[in-house]
Amino acid sequence: MFPGGPNNLSIIGTSPATGILGTGGNGLNGAGVGNTTTYVASSGSLVFATGSMFWTWALDLYRQYPPTPTNTIIPGMQQLMAHIMTALIRPRNPTGFSAFSAHR
Repeated sequence: MFPGGPNNLSIIGTSPATGILGTGGNGLNGAGVGNTTTYVASSGSLVFATGSMFWTWALDLYRQYPPTPTNTIIPGMQQLMAHIMTALIRPRNPTGFSAFSAHR
Protein backbone atom coordinates (compact mmCIF):
# COMPACT_ATOMS: atom_id res chain seq x y z
CA MET A 1 0.00 0.00 0.00
CA PHE A 2 2.76 2.43 1.00
CA PRO A 3 6.39 1.82 0.02
CA GLY A 4 8.15 0.33 3.04
CA GLY A 5 4.90 0.17 5.02
CA PRO A 6 3.32 -2.92 6.54
CA ASN A 7 1.48 -5.20 4.11
CA ASN A 8 -1.60 -5.35 6.34
CA LEU A 9 -1.98 -1.58 6.76
CA SER A 10 -5.64 -0.61 6.72
CA ILE A 11 -6.80 2.96 6.17
CA ILE A 12 -9.96 3.40 8.21
CA GLY A 13 -10.41 7.11 7.54
CA THR A 14 -9.04 9.88 5.31
CA SER A 15 -9.46 13.63 5.47
CA PRO A 16 -7.93 16.56 3.59
CA ALA A 17 -5.02 18.39 5.17
CA THR A 18 -4.26 21.94 4.06
CA GLY A 19 -1.74 24.53 5.11
CA ILE A 20 1.10 22.01 5.34
CA LEU A 21 4.36 23.84 5.92
CA GLY A 22 7.59 23.02 4.20
CA THR A 23 8.18 21.95 0.65
CA GLY A 24 11.32 19.91 1.25
CA GLY A 25 10.72 17.69 -1.76
CA ASN A 26 7.60 16.07 -0.31
CA GLY A 27 5.52 17.09 -3.31
CA LEU A 28 2.57 18.19 -1.17
CA ASN A 29 2.74 21.89 -2.04
CA GLY A 30 0.74 22.90 1.00
CA ALA A 31 -1.99 20.25 0.83
CA GLY A 32 -2.43 16.51 1.23
CA VAL A 33 -4.42 14.03 3.28
CA GLY A 34 -4.30 12.66 6.79
CA ASN A 35 -5.01 8.94 7.12
CA THR A 36 -6.27 7.15 10.21
CA THR A 37 -4.64 3.74 9.99
CA THR A 38 -4.23 0.43 11.75
CA TYR A 39 -2.23 -2.74 11.29
CA VAL A 40 -1.22 -5.80 13.27
CA ALA A 41 2.54 -5.98 13.92
CA SER A 42 4.45 -9.25 13.59
CA SER A 43 4.38 -9.48 17.40
CA GLY A 44 0.57 -9.55 17.26
CA SER A 45 0.26 -6.03 18.65
CA LEU A 46 -2.38 -3.79 17.17
CA VAL A 47 -0.97 -0.47 15.97
CA PHE A 48 -3.24 2.56 15.55
CA ALA A 49 -2.41 6.03 14.21
CA THR A 50 -4.89 8.91 14.10
CA GLY A 51 -3.26 10.85 11.28
CA SER A 52 -4.23 14.02 13.14
CA MET A 53 -2.65 16.30 15.70
CA PHE A 54 -6.11 17.39 16.85
CA TRP A 55 -7.85 14.02 17.33
CA THR A 56 -8.27 14.65 21.05
CA TRP A 57 -10.18 17.89 20.47
CA ALA A 58 -13.27 15.81 19.70
CA LEU A 59 -12.91 13.81 22.93
CA ASP A 60 -13.03 16.47 25.64
CA LEU A 61 -12.90 20.22 26.28
CA TYR A 62 -9.38 20.36 27.75
CA ARG A 63 -7.17 22.68 25.71
CA GLN A 64 -3.59 23.46 26.60
CA TYR A 65 -3.55 26.59 24.46
CA PRO A 66 -6.98 28.29 24.41
CA PRO A 67 -8.72 29.66 22.48
CA THR A 68 -9.14 26.94 19.88
CA PRO A 69 -11.14 26.84 16.65
CA THR A 70 -13.60 24.38 18.13
CA ASN A 71 -14.86 23.48 21.55
CA THR A 72 -17.11 20.64 20.48
CA ILE A 73 -17.17 17.17 21.99
CA ILE A 74 -18.23 14.63 19.37
CA PRO A 75 -19.89 11.62 21.06
CA GLY A 76 -19.27 9.41 18.02
CA MET A 77 -15.54 10.08 18.27
CA GLN A 78 -15.62 9.26 21.99
CA GLN A 79 -17.31 5.95 21.18
CA LEU A 80 -14.79 5.22 18.41
CA MET A 81 -11.95 5.91 20.84
CA ALA A 82 -13.52 3.54 23.38
CA HIS A 83 -13.64 0.81 20.69
CA ILE A 84 -10.02 1.52 19.73
CA MET A 85 -8.83 1.32 23.33
CA THR A 86 -10.73 -1.95 23.79
CA ALA A 87 -9.12 -3.40 20.66
CA LEU A 88 -5.67 -2.26 21.81
CA ILE A 89 -5.89 -4.06 25.15
CA ARG A 90 -7.13 -7.36 23.74
CA PRO A 91 -4.29 -9.85 23.38
CA ARG A 92 -3.45 -10.91 19.84
CA ASN A 93 -6.33 -9.39 17.95
CA PRO A 94 -5.53 -10.77 14.47
CA THR A 95 -8.54 -9.15 12.83
CA GLY A 96 -7.57 -5.60 13.75
CA PHE A 97 -10.51 -3.28 13.37
CA SER A 98 -12.82 -5.60 11.45
CA ALA A 99 -15.57 -4.64 13.89
CA PHE A 100 -15.47 -1.14 12.39
CA SER A 101 -15.81 -2.30 8.78
CA ALA A 102 -19.60 -2.22 9.02
CA HIS A 103 -19.43 1.44 10.05
CA ARG A 104 -17.26 2.73 7.20
